[in-house]
Amino acid sequence: MAIPMLFDQAYASEVYTREQVKIGKIETTVEMCQDFGASIDDTIHRLAEKFGFSKDVASRFVHEFWRS
Repeated sequence: MAIPMLFDQAYASEVYTREQVKIGKIETTVEMCQDFGASIDDTIHRLAEKFGFSKDVASRFVHEFWRS
C-alpha cells in the first residue's frame, strides 16, 4: 500500500521558490534601509510593519542581513 503524498514535487518546489523570493525581498529591504542611513532599530520597525512580523522576528532578519 502506497503512502499518500500531501504535496507533489511541483507544489513543494513552488512553495520553496516563493519563500526564497520573500527572503530576497526582506534582505533587499534591510539593505536599502541601511543604504539610506536608517538605524537598526528603525529598520526593525520598518521590516515588522512592511511584512507583518513581530519585532523579534524582524530583529532576527535585520541582524542576519545587516552588513557590518
